[in-house]
Amino acid sequence: ARATLPVPAAQPPAHIPQSKLFRGTGLVAMNKTLLNASNNVQVLFKCSPSFGTVSHGYDANNSFNLNAFGERLFVHSGERDCYGSPFHRDWMWHTKSCNSVTVDGASQLRHSYACTGAITGFSTSPELDVVTGTLGDVYEGGNVTRFVRTIHFRKTFPEAVLVVDRLETKAPATFEWRLHTTKEPFAILNQHDVGAACGNASARVDFLWPEGLVLSQTDAFDPPIAYGLKLTQHHLTAATARPSTNALFVTLIAPYRTGTTPPPKAKLEKTSSGFRVTCRPVVGRNSPPMPAARPMTVGAARRENGRPASSSRERPRLSRPFGETALSPPRRGHGCSRRRRNGSAPPS
Repeated sequence: ARATLPVPAAQPPAHIPQSKLFRGTGLVAMNKTLLNASNNVQVLFKCSPSFGTVSHGYDANNSFNLNAFGERLFVHSGERDCYGSPFHRDWMWHTKSCNSVTVDGASQLRHSYACTGAITGFSTSPELDVVTGTLGDVYEGGNVTRFVRTIHFRKTFPEAVLVVDRLETKAPATFEWRLHTTKEPFAILNQHDVGAACGNASARVDFLWPEGLVLSQTDAFDPPIAYGLKLTQHHLTAATARPSTNALFVTLIAPYRTGTTPPPKAKLEKTSSGFRVTCRPVVGRNSPPMPAARPMTVGAARRENGRPASSSRERPRLSRPFGETALSPPRRGHGCSRRRRNGSAPPS
C-alpha cells in the first residue's frame, strides 16, 4: 500500500532543526545550516550509553569531528587496512586516533560494550548549540575515574567551537589532548596560535588553558598502516607538562574560509569561579558583513590546581552569547547504560 502513495514533493531542510541529539545511541550532529554544505560548519559528537565502542561505532566517547565549508577539517584518523590487524586494533580502535583525550597514553576500552557514557546535557538554538558528555571508569588500566567534555558551538559568524574538558584520575597522570587533520601539517607557533588548513577550510586553534602545554605533531601512524595502503594525515598532541590527578582543558577552535581574514584571538579572563572566554567579532576586508551583535562570552569550569574537577552540576555557565538571545545551561539528560546480554561484540 505504501508503494501506491504519491511521492512527496522535495523540500529544502529549512524548517527542521539544524542540530539533533540521538540520545539512544549517544550521537549529536550540530550544524550551522543544512541547506548548503559549502556554507555549513558541522560538529559531530559521540558519547554512547548503549553501544560503547563496538562494531562500526568504535570511535572514542567524548570525541568529535569538525567539517567546515565542504571539507573534512578535523577527523577520526586512519583507514582500515584489514580487520583486526595491528593498525586496526592499536590505532583505529585506540583513543589516540580520535579527537579526544588519552591519559598516560592509555585508550578508552577498545571495541567494548562496557565503554559507555551518556549525553548529560544538550541545547540548541539558531545562535548556539551546547552538548555535554560524561564518562566514568572506561579507560584501560582503570586510572581514570571521570571525563566530562562540554562543547559550545557558536553558529553565527564568526563561528567558534569552545571545548571544555575536565578529567580526574586515581593516581597522578599526564593528559594528552588529541587533534587530527587530513591534508596540511599543523602550523604551530605556540599553544595559543595553531593553524590548520584543508582546502576551502582553515582553523585557528587556541589552547587557552592550561598554560605550559607541550605541543608536538607527526604524520606517522603507530603502528604503521600495512598491506600497501598509503595514507598521510597529521596528528597533533597537546600534553600537560606535569603529572596530576586532575586536568582542565579550555580550547577554542575558530574555523574560517581559507583566504579570508582569520578570526582574532580570544580573550581569557580569570574570575572568582573560573574563567571567562570572549570571542570578539572579526572585522576585515574579506570578511562577510557582520550583524550588530555582542561578543560571545562563556564562563568555564573551576581552575584551582590540585583540586578535583567540578561535577556535572557545575557545567560551564552561559552568560550573554553572541547575538541577542540568552540561553539556559544544557538540559539535564537521562542517559542509560545497556549492555548486550551475552557480553559479546560483533565484528567491525
